[in-house]
Amino acid sequence: MARADDRSEVSVVGRGARIEGTVVAAGSLRVEGEVRGAITAKGDVLLSPEGRVEANIEARSITLAGQVRGDLTAEGDVVAPADSRLDGNIRAHNVQVGGAVKGAPLRWRKSARGGPIQSGRC
Repeated sequence: MARADDRSEVSVVGRGARIEGTVVAAGSLRVEGEVRGAITAKGDVLLSPEGRVEANIEARSITLAGQVRGDLTAEGDVVAPADSRLDGNIRAHNVQVGGAVKGAPLRWRKSARGGPIQSGRC
């Protein structure tokens, strides 16, 4: 049976779970445990305060509340509130940073061909 919108599905890496390798989500992904490797989601990625990630993350939007070591790439927003920590670069349409970031936030948009066009630091 086909679903109208696969992005409404949410996959969860639960507390106490540890994944090493590539995580691919057809919809959104919530990380409450640990991931090492790479994360790609067609939907949103949400990292809970308990979550720990050592991976590059690509998603529609990304919200951090835990710790990430890796680069973030989002078609939409990256939100890093006060309780988040990021050691990596950010490439997104909009960036909101309140937490600690070691890296460069860059704003970009898609070209007519679908590839990113870097348009400068946020």
